[in-house]
Amino acid sequence: MEIRLDPGWKTYWQDPGSSGVPPVVSTIQDGSIAPATLNFPTPRWFADDYGSWAGYDHDVTMALTLKAPSRLNGEPTRLNVFLGICEAICIPVQVELLLDKGLNQAVAADEQIISAAFDALPAQATPAMHLRIDDVNEGELVAEAIVPAGAAVMEIFVAGNGRVTFETPTLRAGANLPTFTTRFRGAINSGDVFDYTLVTTEGAVRGQLQIP
Repeated sequence: MEIRLDPGWKTYWQDPGSSGVPPVVSTIQDGSIAPATLNFPTPRWFADDYGSWAGYDHDVTMALTLKAPSRLNGEPTRLNVFLGICEAICIPVQVELLLDKGLNQAVAADEQIISAAFDALPAQATPAMHLRIDDVNEGELVAEAIVPAGAAVMEIFVAGNGRVTFETPTLRAGANLPTFTTRFRGAINSGDVFDYTLVTTEGAVRGQLQIP
């Protein structure tokens, strides 16, 4: 999904933070609604008069994964897209797209765009580079960053789950490992899973934090 922004405009990551509109994509096939999976490239933290937010201030392509229609000769698959495009104020954008029934017919130019979108995603977290939970107390999550020797942490992003929202993480001084705290709203329960992106001078990775 390509989003082309004029200078001065912006759009948002999966969890924008204290301000912003997260993008949502769903499919409607044969009368059934199913969420599509949006895979986000590495965002940035921004601050403006409305607060801090995570997102993009340039053209961005989001890699989209969805289930192909079970019957190419059935009802066309509709794709519902809702996102926020903002300059001084935010404009909610809602569009419905019809997917081409010839999904099995690859087009070279489209394949290049799709490959580039997936190649631009943060790599999967590894034992050498990941976030891990250090503590969860009332209203605050503490996470440690494991990074290779010589690498520095630049930014981290933790996405809520619809029931919990996170504020901008801050670096905790004096810790042995790069340690971040982020305030949250809502009730965190054991077993909850939250997506994260960790950005370092050696690249970015994405993974999940599971509450013990």
